[in-house]
Amino acid sequence: MAERLHAPVANSYLHNDSFPASHPLWCGPLGYQGSKAAMNLIAQADVVLALGHPLGPFGTLPQYGMEYWPAGAKIIQVDVDPRVLGLVKSISVGST
Repeated sequence: MAERLHAPVANSYLHNDSFPASHPLWCGPLGYQGSKAAMNLIAQADVVLALGHPLGPFGTLPQYGMEYWPAGAKIIQVDVDPRVLGLVKSISVGST
């Protein structure tokens, strides 16, 4: 999907294995001790597609003094557990 959309991919805290770090679209992990490059990139996002991510505090709270979570972006959250959809962050679309 990332290749088809030419979309950069950021991982969440402790899930660095969810996308190959050697891939040219990978930009690093978000959140706690994450990548400043990934945080700067997501701060500019119009749309965030969160696949299997609960959007919890370790992947969305400010880090390095940066408020990087894109407040104006449309958030699409997909998770197998419907209880986490929109639980922490407001979402535009949620799906299981």
